[in-house]
Amino acid sequence: MTMNETYYHEFAPPRTLSLIRRAHVGDMSGYTGVVTGSGEEILRIADLLDSFKADGIIRLRRPDFNEFLSLKEKFVTFNLGRVTNEPGKRYLVIAIESPGFRNEDVEVLPVLDPANARVGLCTEVRQEVPINEVLDSDFENSISAIRSREALTMALLTRYVKLHSDLSREEILARGCAITTVDFRS
Repeated sequence: MTMNETYYHEFAPPRTLSLIRRAHVGDMSGYTGVVTGSGEEILRIADLLDSFKADGIIRLRRPDFNEFLSLKEKFVTFNLGRVTNEPGKRYLVIAIESPGFRNEDVEVLPVLDPANARVGLCTEVRQEVPINEVLDSDFENSISAIRSREALTMALLTRYVKLHSDLSREEILARGCAITTVDFRS
């Protein structure tokens, strides 16, 4: 165990001790934890994408992923501001089994669960769309928790207020949203 892994182990709350295997010092960008039949494994994201023949990844919190499973043909996902998703590329939609985090001492990789993951073709990406200009049709293929502008506003604030603690709610929402459409029929 490295010094920082030891530090993390000694001061982590008991419920997070299973995360120690994913705790690393240094740059671990490009890697993720993945649920396997025997527990968890650390993989390069590129290898995970190759195994699914996908170009990119869309990660969903477990409750959102469970709702996503009911969407058979299309999926519309919303993020704050801009995303790197591109039309014409294939995206793996996968559940986050447990989130990761990073601070100045340690990085704990997220763990993704490939069970029921699906790959679809990105057909449209719209960037920095003001909330009041999101189309009603965008909500038809979103998870049930985001079926209105009001619900979208609350979801964006819930997801991003902690990450952007230096911004007011109004400043966060002023960034608009990125809207990505993924089609699973092809």
